[in-house]
Amino acid sequence: MRATVPSFSIFRSILNTATETVVQKLDAANATKRSVTKSRLVRASPAHFYEIVCNVNDYSKFLPFCSHSEVLRHSPCRTMFDAVLTIGYPPFFTETYVSRVTMGGQSTTDTPPWTVQTKSLQTNIVQSISSTWKIYPVRENARRSNEEGGRESQPSQYCNVELMVEMQVNDPLIISVLDQVLEKVATQQVEAFEKRANSTLPRDQTL
Repeated sequence: MRATVPSFSIFRSILNTATETVVQKLDAANATKRSVTKSRLVRASPAHFYEIVCNVNDYSKFLPFCSHSEVLRHSPCRTMFDAVLTIGYPPFFTETYVSRVTMGGQSTTDTPPWTVQTKSLQTNIVQSISSTWKIYPVRENARRSNEEGGRESQPSQYCNVELMVEMQVNDPLIISVLDQVLEKVATQQVEAFEKRANSTLPRDQTL
């Protein structure tokens, strides 16, 4: 029996795969990574703010740089999901990518922080995009300087939020403005989430 000789198309497929892998590794090695962290005191309970961060389907309704947001699938345990987002920073670039969101919310506000982490799975222009939200409850005695005369405080309807955004790119044009773009994105993103939280407060939390 004559041995079967692999066709040229198989060799070409293997070669293309190997070439793509090498290019991806070189791109990653040459990429520039930057991150920025912003924090703010927000008039919203940790649970309410956490719910807004996890509701990716609504991002395009209030985030200034997001034109499309859609959840694709949830994990069986419902603690992770994949979502597709389109973000734009004109005139530099517009990116559509798939992000994996990991939810680490606490069952009680007595156990800080509530966390939401995102990491890009598929990107086109940038190498990677990731972010981490940390949401801390604020007690009344911490906010009002112990006005209750030492009595045990109750959880207030405030939280401290911290957002870390990280981006890795190898495009020289984007690299040249990366710090400026990240600073602007992080600042406006925190502001947008704060406004969303304030505008959607439950009735028992409104002033």
